[in-house]
Amino acid sequence: MLVILVLEGTDSLPLVGFWLVASIGVGWIWRTSGRVIRVGLSVALIPACVLSAFEGGLFLLPAAFALAGSSFAPRKRRASSR
Repeated sequence: MLVILVLEGTDSLPLVGFWLVASIGVGWIWRTSGRVIRVGLSVALIPACVLSAFEGGLFLLPAAFALAGSSFAPRKRRASSR
């Protein structure tokens, strides 16, 4: 989102705010949902970023691909902190 702000200037502040809220929403859904929802969300974000190209979606396309890749990867269990 910083890239949008730097490349577009201060006129893009509403757009940056929208993408910030959208990113927080995706992060919240990601943390609270199961694997099926995560896969569906990550796959749905790729065309959403392409369709919103004029609103800065292409800036976030690499992040959408990374999210999709991480949703298909097996989750590692965290080590106990005891």
